[in-house]
Amino acid sequence: MVSSSSADRTGSFGQHREASPVDRFGVWLSSVAVRRHADFAGRRLGDFGCGFDASFARTQLGAVRSLTLVDLAIADDLKQDPRVTAIEGALPDVLPRIESASLDVTLCLSVLEHLWEPETALRELRRVTAPGGVVLINVPSWLGKRALELSAFRLGLSPAEEMDDHKWYFDPKDLWPLLVRVGFKPSEITCHRHKLGLNTFAPEYRGFAGLDGTPTETSLNLDARAAYDYLRTVQHVPPDRIVFFGWSLGSAVAIDLALNVEDAGLILEGAPASQAGLSQRRYPLFPVHLLMRNLFDSRSKIDRIQSPMLFLHGSDDEVVPIEEGRQLFDAARGDKRFVEIHGGGHVNLADVDPRTFSWAIRQFLDAHARGAFSHTKTGA
Repeated sequence: MVSSSSADRTGSFGQHREASPVDRFGVWLSSVAVRRHADFAGRRLGDFGCGFDASFARTQLGAVRSLTLVDLAIADDLKQDPRVTAIEGALPDVLPRIESASLDVTLCLSVLEHLWEPETALRELRRVTAPGGVVLINVPSWLGKRALELSAFRLGLSPAEEMDDHKWYFDPKDLWPLLVRVGFKPSEITCHRHKLGLNTFAPEYRGFAGLDGTPTETSLNLDARAAYDYLRTVQHVPPDRIVFFGWSLGSAVAIDLALNVEDAGLILEGAPASQAGLSQRRYPLFPVHLLMRNLFDSRSKIDRIQSPMLFLHGSDDEVVPIEEGRQLFDAARGDKRFVEIHGGGHVNLADVDPRTFSWAIRQFLDAHARGAFSHTKTGA
């Protein structure tokens, strides 16, 4: 993922460190943008700087004609897949090994900023892409630099080593001349700002991700409140530009926070009505309510929330059955919407139906949090 002239890079993204919530959310947002601009069915797809697990490319294996992956290291199961050509090595050094005009769609997502020679890499991207093909490039902007470094260096929510490996930031006026210089025609170039125009603030809870402390319902709620207070008092973000996003058990934390502070809206994904009730469903013979200390009873709180609410749930969720989500939705009052992702489970809604998933969020933000600056995601 980096030029061979960089000696401090020792592996691919995700190889030595599990992706943080910020990382996973960023990958999802990039994948949403990529799907809007390319059709992968039956195409020869290349993903350069794909990451160790090639998270996005994996989702296209069943659709593409062939898949070429390039990074410093690639997971063994991908290297053994007959549909995959895996090339391990530093970018852009290994790209000459790929035949000219051999790909229909070429991806280079969050990679150029790590290279000392981005122009060389861009020249190779153009060479390997067939006439009429599509090259999709994603880079961080100067506008986003502050938020990225805040997350990595001050809050520890994303890997600092990734930010330390950045050599460049780009705005369209920076990237466009590079594309023209390597041979792309101006009529072929379109620059977009994507990722919903949001910054992501994803605090980790005590007791998780190597942090000290014991996670209880009370402590998790306090951690979420501390994160919110940080946005309000240190970053001076007004409440009408803050949207809470709670996934799974984290939905109970987001609901409690929305009950006690001002915000622009609340998005809940795979949310149970009550953790105690969910456990009782699984173990009907046990007096679960008497045994559990942390009930996470969202149903008893949600009817008092005044914020607009969006509920997202997979029809095939086996961890939190969709009936749980509908019970919670029915208990809510005011402005609310329930979106069922057909075929979706507990962790894959964005992959199963990215169009419905992302469009529901975009519509919600446009209606209730136009210009939202910060998106706080809480998860189990």
